[in-house]
Amino acid sequence: RQNKVIQSTDLDALSSKYSCVKKGYLDDEYIDTIVAGLKAGLTGNSNSSGVSSQFDKGKKSPIINRGTYIRHNAMDQLVEGFLKTTETVLQIISLGSGSDTRPFKLLSDSRFNNVDSKLKVQKLVYHEIDFEESSRKKASTIKNDEKLSKIIGLNQNSQIANTKDYETHTDNYHLYGFDLRSISADTQIGDILPFVVTSGSIEDGISVQTLIISECCLCYLEPKKNSEILNFFSNNFHSSNLGIILYEPMGSNDNFGSVMVENLASRGISLPTLMKYRTIEDQLERFKQLQFKSVWVSNVEEIWYNWISDDTMSKIKKLEFLDEVEEFNLLLNHYCFVW
Repeated sequence: RQNKVIQSTDLDALSSKYSCVKKGYLDDEYIDTIVAGLKAGLTGNSNSSGVSSQFDKGKKSPIINRGTYIRHNAMDQLVEGFLKTTETVLQIISLGSGSDTRPFKLLSDSRFNNVDSKLKVQKLVYHEIDFEESSRKKASTIKNDEKLSKIIGLNQNSQIANTKDYETHTDNYHLYGFDLRSISADTQIGDILPFVVTSGSIEDGISVQTLIISECCLCYLEPKKNSEILNFFSNNFHSSNLGIILYEPMGSNDNFGSVMVENLASRGISLPTLMKYRTIEDQLERFKQLQFKSVWVSNVEEIWYNWISDDTMSKIKKLEFLDEVEEFNLLLNHYCFVW
């Protein structure tokens, strides 16, 4: 049951982004395809009407829309910082990727994997990991959509033979279906992620840079398992060739954090890290204990007021009126990015 609850939060995130896109905060040319694929996969399912209604209504509150906007804007900026590295091969490993459309956006970028370009381009390989059921839905959506299939190189020479209906593998895209909690100190990375390049370099001296993304994923796991998974990745990559971006809530030491815990519990959701890593200082110490040498942490309120240009902020405020400014700031103060 807990797995189902966790998977339902992906639906929450997707419907929030869908609302954000429809309201004009974000551009995402792939979200309609992902939503349509999700609905198609649930046809006849007892939950299908409830799922459809989340998207048919299509409108979330201004607080949710703005919060979703800054979440995606900040993540985009941090990922872009990684993409500007000079390494020839870049690989992104997204944990609990769910219905994320980022791989399609990046893999269609002319800077990467563009065989027709005369410019020197980098190779980008995108790996996504989620539960088998979630990955199966995404694999089916990709397979049934010509545009998404073309972006990742499916049904072309770059397709890699695969017998699992919940996985998809091509030269530049890998979708895996397994439970991250199965990772232990004895796990061999080649057994679960056979297409990941683990060394700092490959043949001919080509350099590989790796980015791990956890966007509200590891927060659902116990702190001990969190550390085990993060250690698993840091032990398989040279520190100079590995980066991480983590986005998750912080409980803080105030009443708002306690209310967050109660609201989540009412839905059967438990976030073990919420009250374990309550503050920015806790998050810094967490990653220093894991031997990450360079760690930056910011709450999302700081990002909202410092990372958005005046012109963009003006456009956002014109989209819809936000009355609950104090509540919005309080909410942003309880989420953070670590990179």
